[in-house]
Amino acid sequence: MSRRKRDVTAEELVTELHPYNEWNAAHTRAAVAEIGELVRYLNHATQHPEALPDPAEVGEMLRLLGQSVRRLPQVLKQAGGRLESLGGGDAAAGIARELAGPGELGERLDALGQEIERAGFAAKRLGGGSNAVASDW
Repeated sequence: MSRRKRDVTAEELVTELHPYNEWNAAHTRAAVAEIGELVRYLNHATQHPEALPDPAEVGEMLRLLGQSVRRLPQVLKQAGGRLESLGGGDAAAGIARELAGPGELGERLDALGQEIERAGFAAKRLGGGSNAVASDW
């Protein structure tokens, strides 16, 4: 694996790849594709003990994953609203309602994200807080 000249944060990396205020379809499509590739990476990485060496690391991964899932309803609501504003009649309105409707997908994702985050905090507590990762939550 190649080494970076300096470590960058996730926020710095995303901002470099997809600068804020430069909104376009290509950036949006690429960001969604990158999410898919990152999940594929996690599917492989989490098979190996060195990727999650202790409870604090497992907890931090779960906390961050839960946070990510909890952010999805906003994206879905906005995509549904955009689809509805573009027209398409009843079909577009129905899709928008499915994505943004109360009690539907958004609330289920938020609840799932909360459960994942809770599992993360519980796993971090198992680590006893001795790991540096556990100290920054």
